[in-house]
Amino acid sequence: MRYRVALAEASGLANRSVDLISVATALHWFDLHKFYAEARRVARPGALLAVYSHDWFYLSPELDPLVDRCLLRPIESYWLPNLRLLWDRYRTIDFPFEEVTEPHLAIIDALPAGRQSYGVGAVLTLVGAPLRA
Repeated sequence: MRYRVALAEASGLANRSVDLISVATALHWFDLHKFYAEARRVARPGALLAVYSHDWFYLSPELDPLVDRCLLRPIESYWLPNLRLLWDRYRTIDFPFEEVTEPHLAIIDALPAGRQSYGVGAVLTLVGAPLRA
């Protein structure tokens, strides 16, 4: 396995050279048309494009509506359009590949009782797609 940092739209990787393209909390900032073309170019047949990000934290069924009403909704109009794609869990993003069913992923607070943690119960969204040549 090798890791590489490069522009999403111009990776510099060889044609048909990767089995997995991993995008972590970033797809909403990409030039999607160029990125998808680059993904198709570098992907080997059957490669997977895994796109994932975080969602808002969830505390409990009793508190979640209060957080939504008092915190999220008042700031909603200030979100950049790109962030709306993230908060919509990428459900509204242009995704021209066949999607696979996402597993339910979550970060669970494992700290001892009485200690606080940020991101408790943060949900990860995963959109995976086998890339067809």
